[in-house]
Parts: sequence; C-alpha cells; structure tokens
Amino acid sequence: MPDEKSLKDVTVWSGHREMSLEDVAVIQPGLGRLMPEIGARTWKLYYAAKAANWPLAKFQLKEIRGLMELAAFTRPKYEENLNQFLAEKWRTSARSTRSSTRRSKLPTRITSSATSPTSDGSCRSRRRRIST
Repeated sequence: MPDEKSLKDVTVWSGHREMSLEDVAVIQPGLGRLMPEIGARTWKLYYAAKAANWPLAKFQLKEIRGLMELAAFTRPKYEENLNQFLAEKWRTSARSTRSSTRRSKLPTRITSSATSPTSDGSCRSRRRRIST
C-alpha cells in the first residue's frame, strides 16, 4: 500500500523535537550508562545497611532493581543474565532488609567520646550516651 508509512518514517514528538523511532532506539541507555549508577546505589545500600538506616537501604534496593530491569528491557542480549542475577543474588538482600527493618525498632545505645579542655589547658575525656 503506497499510503502506509514504513516504521523508519514514523516520528514522535519528544516535547523538545521530532524524533524517528530509530532516534529513540539510539538514545536508550546502554549498560555503560546504567552500571555506574547501579554501582553508586549499591555502595549507598551497603553503607545504609551498615548504619541501620533501613528506609534508605530499602529505597536503594528498589532503585537498583528498577535499573537492572531497565537494563534487561533495553538490552535484550543481557536480559536472561540480569534476571538470573536478580533472582539469585538480590532476593536475599530484599529479605534481609525486611527482617532488619523489624529489628531496627529496638532501642539501641550509642556511646561516643569527646574531649573537653580543662582550666589548665589539658584535655579531659568525657563519655556520653545517646539513645536512638
């Protein structure tokens, strides 16, 4: 049919400019753009969990999972490997984050020490307890 456009001729408005479907496919993020963000969120997840900041840890875990799912969708070549990694490695992290959230409601004590100057110029160590 001569009136039908081929897929190469289809254009969409991005809100900023007219783009062909080929243009849209080219600008999709590859693993080279997604993996650094996954890495940054992974270390934030690690340190959030180490500090028992479970809401932040859960947020980072959710964002990492979303980025990996985006990577699997935009790069079908790696879809099977990424989905297998998510199923095997990240399921455990999600479970430990959930169980740690329950544990974090228990009161904890943090002891910090500081020094304060005395009248003769020397420093004396003092300790204080902070309840969290």
